[in-house]
Amino acid sequence: MPTDDRNDPFEEWRKRIQDDPFLGPFFEDIDREFEQMRESLSRMLRNMQDGSLDPEDPFVYGFSVRMGEDGRPSFEEFGNVGATNRPGAEVGLDEAREPLVDVQESGEKVAVTAELPGVEKGDIQLRAKEDQLIVRVESNDRQFFKRVELPARVRPETTNATYKNGVLDVVVDKSEEEEDEGTEVPVK
Repeated sequence: MPTDDRNDPFEEWRKRIQDDPFLGPFFEDIDREFEQMRESLSRMLRNMQDGSLDPEDPFVYGFSVRMGEDGRPSFEEFGNVGATNRPGAEVGLDEAREPLVDVQESGEKVAVTAELPGVEKGDIQLRAKEDQLIVRVESNDRQFFKRVELPARVRPETTNATYKNGVLDVVVDKSEEEEDEGTEVPVK
């Protein structure tokens, strides 16, 4: 039975939101992200049916939403499902999962928090560069990889990293200096 949009309270609410100068663009971005997720899941199911993905292999996919300085939401994906946000791209499972990462910038520092459950501190490889942080974990049970673009230039030699209860916390001082090599960072 077709629905009459004039009597649908959700549709009325949606039309009001679309006209709002702040909420309209926010919900457009969310709708776009959910549509991309739906398309990605459909491609994964097709790939499982045709045998290019093994349904026994575990897959992890998620995203976090953060409000940007411009007032628009920013979406960041994590997991081991590749090519999810490129329409028409084949979806595959990567060996390494992409951890959930949060980046905070304050006056003189940049802080990065990464969720790395079930790994040992000694398995974490961390490299700090002036504009990014590279997190890599290779253990027998789990693999993680994430290249984190930093919101400001930093001084890699000031990087301090700790790992406790599956959470990696990294803090580094901001800088305007240029450096190409990066710095190995011990995890305490």
